[in-house]
Amino acid sequence: MREYNTWVQIKSGKQIKTQQLDSVSLVQNLYQTSFKAEPMCLIQDNAVVMKAVLQFARLFILTKIKPVQMFQTKTQNLSEISINFDPANFPENTPVFKDYKQLPQPFIRISKDIKFIDIRLIQASGKISPEYLRYTKNSPAYRYLGLVH
Repeated sequence: MREYNTWVQIKSGKQIKTQQLDSVSLVQNLYQTSFKAEPMCLIQDNAVVMKAVLQFARLFILTKIKPVQMFQTKTQNLSEISINFDPANFPENTPVFKDYKQLPQPFIRISKDIKFIDIRLIQASGKISPEYLRYTKNSPAYRYLGLVH
């Protein structure tokens, strides 16, 4: 079993703030962005639960090292978006998942300019959909825009 400790540093003015993130496992990508001139950190990470054969992909936006509700869905505001999926539901032509630093299919896509975040849609049956839920960066948050391919 592997365990990870992840620390995040955010520079604000002349200060550097550091905090351990208990809920983050293996950081895949780290992005820096801002809302209303306030610096924020967007973290994409993976966690593998071997016994349950589940994986998680999560996004966090942190400001002043505290999670903030920056994702606006149709019904609620969230500080993170999680995707729980079972590798057994991958299409037959997908390579077997062997290295948990790499995902066989992108479950979370983030545009280079950090303007769009796409979240893979997983059907109630557990099958992977070709569609993504798109969130677009608008002041004051990432807002749900609709479905994209």
